[in-house]
Amino acid sequence: MKIFKRILIVLNIVAFLILAYIFTVVVVLPVKKAYLPLTKLERPVEKVAKGGKKKSAPKKVVKKEAEEEESNVVEENVSDAALQARFDSLSILRKQAAFLSARFDLSKQDSIYLVLDLIDSIASLEIKGVSVHKAKLLEVEKSHSLKLFHAKDFSLWLEYPFELKSAKATIPKVPIVVKNAPKDTIEAALQVTVPKVPQRDDVFVTMNFTKNLKINFSQAEELDSVGKIRIDSLVWEKRKYHLSRSKDALTTYEYDKIAPFINIKLSKQDATIIYRALPDKPQMVLRM
Repeated sequence: MKIFKRILIVLNIVAFLILAYIFTVVVVLPVKKAYLPLTKLERPVEKVAKGGKKKSAPKKVVKKEAEEEESNVVEENVSDAALQARFDSLSILRKQAAFLSARFDLSKQDSIYLVLDLIDSIASLEIKGVSVHKAKLLEVEKSHSLKLFHAKDFSLWLEYPFELKSAKATIPKVPIVVKNAPKDTIEAALQVTVPKVPQRDDVFVTMNFTKNLKINFSQAEELDSVGKIRIDSLVWEKRKYHLSRSKDALTTYEYDKIAPFINIKLSKQDATIIYRALPDKPQMVLRM
């Protein structure tokens, strides 16, 4: 009886183990395999023929693709440079056409006008298209605002002549010699003298043109003490005016437009001739 019970216990244990094995193989392993990531051995491997090597892109194809990409980059850079060159040449032609158009309009008038060529550094006094005096510009300084113009707007700005609105200078427009009239012929005979060459004072001229352009002419020679005082006084007067306008703008909120300027240095003689030869309200054409 005892032997029979022992055999029954052993058979139960064996049956339990068999059922556990079947449950593990049929249920547990498939579920675990579905949720676990692929192991290194189970991942798909590229099939390689026996005795062969893994297939890869030919070196010639890779090199050709690299050369094509490089050539495309070069073509893009060349095209951009070509477009920029065409744009620059077109801008130059537009400005040249505007300058010639304004100069042609002034050639129809009878008065003297000023031709300011900043490219060739020449200031010329002309009448009816004929130059009567040329001066070499020794130094030219342009405001940064002139560089901010769009090319098309800049050519339109130069297309029509500039007209002088106001001007101030350290020298008189017309030199005048004041003499006391003699009382009789005897005193008149005593006053007869050889005319003297007028003294040339230091020159600084500031001109305000239409289209909000300002041009300052100054001599390249060294200033004397009297000329320096006069020029400093004129410059301070301009600064004082702009300071007052800026002060008023803080309360009225009305600001002046940006005024581009051009500072020009030339010889004292040329600066004097240009200022005194021009009429009271001259016109000017600009090339730059």
